[in-house]
Amino acid sequence: MKLNTLTLFLLLTCTWLTATAQDNVNTKFGKPTKEEMQMTVYAPEPDAEAVVLCRLTDVEYTVQTDGYLVDYREKIRIKILKPEGAKYANITIPYYIIQQGEERTYASRVALRPQHINLSGAVSAAMDETSGIIVESIVSNYIHEGIENIKATAFNMVGGKMTKTKLKQTDIVQEQVDGENWQARFTVPDVHEGTVIEYEYTRHSELFYRLHDWQAQCEIPVAYAHLDMTIPRHLLFNIEQHGKQRLVGTQNDVTMKYKLESDPLAAPSSVMAYHYTFTGKDLKGIAKEPNVCTTDYTGITAELSSFSLRSTAPTNYANTWEHVDELLMADDDLGKRMKDQSPLYEQLKAENIQTIANEQERAAAVCRLVFNRVKWNGKYGLWARDTHETLQKGEGNNADVNMLLLQTLRDAGLKVNIVVLRQRDLGALPMNFPTISKLTTYIVSIKTRNAGTVYIDASSPEGKLNTLPELLQVERAHPVGYPSTAPWSNLQKAVRPAK
Repeated sequence: MKLNTLTLFLLLTCTWLTATAQDNVNTKFGKPTKEEMQMTVYAPEPDAEAVVLCRLTDVEYTVQTDGYLVDYREKIRIKILKPEGAKYANITIPYYIIQQGEERTYASRVALRPQHINLSGAVSAAMDETSGIIVESIVSNYIHEGIENIKATAFNMVGGKMTKTKLKQTDIVQEQVDGENWQARFTVPDVHEGTVIEYEYTRHSELFYRLHDWQAQCEIPVAYAHLDMTIPRHLLFNIEQHGKQRLVGTQNDVTMKYKLESDPLAAPSSVMAYHYTFTGKDLKGIAKEPNVCTTDYTGITAELSSFSLRSTAPTNYANTWEHVDELLMADDDLGKRMKDQSPLYEQLKAENIQTIANEQERAAAVCRLVFNRVKWNGKYGLWARDTHETLQKGEGNNADVNMLLLQTLRDAGLKVNIVVLRQRDLGALPMNFPTISKLTTYIVSIKTRNAGTVYIDASSPEGKLNTLPELLQVERAHPVGYPSTAPWSNLQKAVRPAK
């Protein structure tokens, strides 16, 4: 570890192991119990192919002189109950790597924009050793994650004795999926009916301002899941539970100790922090189906609310939907592009589309014009490139094509807006607080006199109005400009299913 790293030591008022011992849960990894090895069926769900016996997640912040880091330490134990359950030995762990010099991402260009600083690099925060105040700094590559310390073991009973087969490090693959999305994947060896699997890893993340969603529930039952996280008070997150089964949660104030590792004799300093725990027991398995909303699973989602800088009052982020809308409309690749004239303006006039009296028919004519010139490339996004470039390439993601649609619809004299959302397979937008980090794409709304508000997206089959793919049919989408008192549009009720 670098000499300039300040390691945080947690002083908790009670120990978590004592609490779990009372629940008779085996939280010690490395040696499954006799009962776990002999288990043949999970009583609450007798037909289950496998069961997560125990999952422990610890979230721990570390302070560096040039910023925060956050580690997610995962430990998971799974019992394979049927031959079909052996597939759960195949593990995939997603993470982000955003290379220096790549185009700006959400984190560096929107969430932190209220600070009015140079966004050529991302923003970090560091602890001033003398004042104890968070100070601001700029680093060029503060948008990186890594999966480290991967270990996995298969435990089997052979001839009345427990055997262990460990994962070889050479069998771990780390690969780029697309863009900034990477994954680590491996298969735990020697897994079959009766095996107990244990694996663990650490997600080492510089994305300290964006906590990953924690899904306690999955497609197989979970007997026990526990999340333990401590967050410095300078980072204030809104936190929300989701899912039908409830977690037992606690919150209390604690002291986080830290010291400069380069000077081990120096007296440690401390900072106040918020300590959260969430525990779930006997969580039912939910069958994995295409476009199932991940917030159907019981879990936790969080959004940065405020961030203290220097000795000033906290800087608020996305504290109201009105604030979110201001940020989106001020963005160069979203709100500002909406004001540009469409590169199809002259063709629009030449075909006299503006003169069509029926506004729904006029909108349909614009969609045909656009879709004849550009195609959707099968990908979704939130930030749109210049529409002249999209037109020249003849294709783009839905944000690129939607921006061309919006500009052309507006130039045809129609009232248009954007509706931001999160795709169903990624989870629903939080109910109780506004968000930027959870927004993943947008569609176009058109207000007409004869048909009310209609919707269109680049992925709409055959370019038909009010027809969206299931992936975009969400219960909570946010029309930009709507007040916090009524921020939602239910697209499941507003559109027809795509065929």
